[in-house]
Amino acid sequence: LFVGDVVDAQLRLPLKGMGVGPIQIGTATQTTIAELASMIVEVSEKDIQIKFDLDKPEGDGGRSGDYNKANKLLDWDVYTLLQDGLKQTYDWAENQILMNKIDFEV
Repeated sequence: LFVGDVVDAQLRLPLKGMGVGPIQIGTATQTTIAELASMIVEVSEKDIQIKFDLDKPEGDGGRSGDYNKANKLLDWDVYTLLQDGLKQTYDWAENQILMNKIDFEV
């Protein structure tokens, strides 16, 4: 979930969501670690080979949220696709590194 979508939901809470209990936000789309890793490689436009440590526990196959309550009460939805959010975040981080605003050593 992209931070801009989280902020949007939080700004709607005082107006429409007070006193109604917990309101979950998130995406209804499940994304595996393999899919996420592939998206990051694609966004980076780098030749990176993804490796998994098969000696470690596998964990959940994927998770997704049920944001129907947020949609109904807050008129909220996920506005930023995962791929778009990754691209915005990657571009921002790359810019911060190039401008020496983040100390990054390989």
